[in-house]
Amino acid sequence: MHDHDSTTDVAREAFSRLLAACYDTPGSDFDDARLFAPMTAAAAALDGALGRQARRLRDAAIAEGAAHIADEHRRLFGDGRQAVAACECAWLGAASRRASLDAIAKLYDDAGFDIDDAHRPVPDHIGEELRFLHLAIFRENQALRIGTPDECEAAQAIRERLVDDHLSAWVGRFAQALRTAARLRYHRELALVTERFVALEASATAAA
Repeated sequence: MHDHDSTTDVAREAFSRLLAACYDTPGSDFDDARLFAPMTAAAAALDGALGRQARRLRDAAIAEGAAHIADEHRRLFGDGRQAVAACECAWLGAASRRASLDAIAKLYDDAGFDIDDAHRPVPDHIGEELRFLHLAIFRENQALRIGTPDECEAAQAIRERLVDDHLSAWVGRFAQALRTAARLRYHRELALVTERFVALEASATAAA
């Protein structure tokens, strides 16, 4: 089991949850106090570049506003003719798509993760994979706090499977497509933030 820093671990837990929320259609929680201020603080605690990217995301959210961002969200990710596919299986070859869906479903089942009803037909949606990452980090941190190393190692193994076998395999291409398709700065910044955070998590699993 790799070394842990409590400040970094708490920041990773918070950031993964808040980043997942950025892929929901903007609602009542889409505001600076509940989303972007804590997200920026967590990013700054993790990595200088991520902190700067999160500040730009926050600035774009404030400047462009929830209503415009919600309209763009529906154009980019909505049902029907979406501009960018936000699911892992869309970025794999046809022969690999079923296997990918089966693998992510098994990973969730192994961890006892309940899929959000809004995304139950698409368990490999970027928002669901990020929520699952948050759950794995949360469980790992909780096991560290109460001193149960076996549970900590189990949560770490789940997290590493998610990052290595899933997120790292497709988020780079997804982020590039999102930057190209986005009409608002908010979504271009969100793509950069997502790509950077997944890269940091991949580095952490490689160092374990």
